[in-house]
Amino acid sequence: PGVFSMRRIATDIHAILAASVAALALAPVTVVHAQDKLQLEEIIVTAQKRAESLQVVPIAATAVTGEALEIRFAKDFTDISGAIPNTTLELEGISNYSAAFYIRGQGVLNRGPFIDPAVAVVTDGVTDGRVNTAMQDFLDIEAVETLRGPQGTLQGRNATAGAILVRHYKPNVDEFEGNVGGTLGNYGRHEVKGMINVPFM
Repeated sequence: PGVFSMRRIATDIHAILAASVAALALAPVTVVHAQDKLQLEEIIVTAQKRAESLQVVPIAATAVTGEALEIRFAKDFTDISGAIPNTTLELEGISNYSAAFYIRGQGVLNRGPFIDPAVAVVTDGVTDGRVNTAMQDFLDIEAVETLRGPQGTLQGRNATAGAILVRHYKPNVDEFEGNVGGTLGNYGRHEVKGMINVPFM
């Protein structure tokens, strides 16, 4: 009986080892299969004046896509300033369009006509050179990019602290299209916005 028990234990150990080896052999296949399904969406930015992936841009940058803006019901910069690292927004004066951006603590809160901001706001390649024109409504936005650190080489002299790039969707000159949306909320909030794209005849 003792010999029979030892043989049975040896057989059981052999079966357990075989099952473990088989499980380890199948594990990498399962992981690879899962990795094929779970892929991050590539984010395209224009921080260096050309379209390229955010992962290869050698700049401390944060990009918020148009889809993300819609999910957050973002109306303007005040709705996303808390989601951008090292960036704050300060409203200035009584105008709804005056705002000063601070990146890594650097910024200028002055709407004077001869005062240059430290953070450049660039909309479709055109720089908003003054604080009193920095704020704008988000409509038909493809992405908002925040570049931290001096960007004077590519974005001009008013980018000593960084730059914020606003990029709209490119117009479609071949087809007629449009969209309309609305927002209802507390405290009397109600908004309607839309876009119409008319092709060239």
